[in-house]
Amino acid sequence: MISLRKHIEAYDRQLADALRSACRAVLLSAAKSGGQAVPSLAAEFSRSLNALREKLGTLTTPSEVESIQTDIETEFAAWGENAAKSSLENLNQIKEVMMTVASSAAAIADRDHRYTDRFKDLASRLQTAARVNDLEKMRRSVVDSASEIKTCVAQMAEESEHSLEQLKSQVSRYRAELREFQKRDATDSLTGLASRQEIDAQIEDRMVWSSTFCLAILDLNEFKGINDRYGHGTGDDVLKQFAKELRFLLRSSDVVGRWGGDEFVLIIDSTLVEAGNLLRRVREWAFGEYQIAHGSGTILTIVTAAIGVAEWDGKESARDLFNRADQLMYVDKRSAPVSNFSRSARSRGSAPALEGVGAGPSR
Repeated sequence: MISLRKHIEAYDRQLADALRSACRAVLLSAAKSGGQAVPSLAAEFSRSLNALREKLGTLTTPSEVESIQTDIETEFAAWGENAAKSSLENLNQIKEVMMTVASSAAAIADRDHRYTDRFKDLASRLQTAARVNDLEKMRRSVVDSASEIKTCVAQMAEESEHSLEQLKSQVSRYRAELREFQKRDATDSLTGLASRQEIDAQIEDRMVWSSTFCLAILDLNEFKGINDRYGHGTGDDVLKQFAKELRFLLRSSDVVGRWGGDEFVLIIDSTLVEAGNLLRRVREWAFGEYQIAHGSGTILTIVTAAIGVAEWDGKESARDLFNRADQLMYVDKRSAPVSNFSRSARSRGSAPALEGVGAGPSR
């Protein structure tokens, strides 16, 4: 009986551990998906869910399980409310633009009606004057009408200019707001690199113009171990430092972006051979030892990544190109597993300057 009880208890512990791991994985996926759906809420939502993931690892009693369940429900409800609010704000801005245009159109139509009535009245008076046999009366009527026509034309011009200035001012304001929205959507909030949406747009542009380019996918090796050992704040610091190195090493014509989590995407405007040379430079100077702030001190960790690169064949879709590069990345990951914690540290020196590429970081 004692052995059976121990077996049951061990099974219960295994089941609880499996459930905790599943819940942590669900929260991680929810953070990624929620951030992609509403980029403006990504950072805060990810921080909140990551904090809940950490708490899941320390649960020991049913009351603690009930407590964190309430916290999770509250967090998702808050995110849903904020997402709906964000969508409503965007919708209201579009409505405001439409109402402005409609109001301007209505004002122009109203003005045209007013001046149409005045011109009709002038035409009627001229026709009446034409039927009068008194030449002096006809002359006076024409002069008065000509003066009134001149006044109407001047007023129309003044009103048109005022309306045009108002419309130009409104359009300028909305264009500035649109640029700000586009800038936010084009930038990853954590690393400052190109966002997922901007990467898609950049690839589409190159395909439209039939440009020669390569797509490279970099997936950091054992990044989860950094998060688990040191916390997500330290993991974020690793991502930011690695992003800075990538941006430094690539050319200004290339695009460096974060696809999500610990995955980066490079759009390299060159052939596969030239892209390979550039990626060897990345392996040499961006991979290696990083000094990361942790608590009141610093830690040293080795950062490497699996890389898959594919050149666009001029016909395939963006999805097919991504799939090819992704498959090559997984081949690289399986063929050369690297541990961030067991490998001896290798210091990275200053990268030599190459044509089209700036000097490397100084360590």
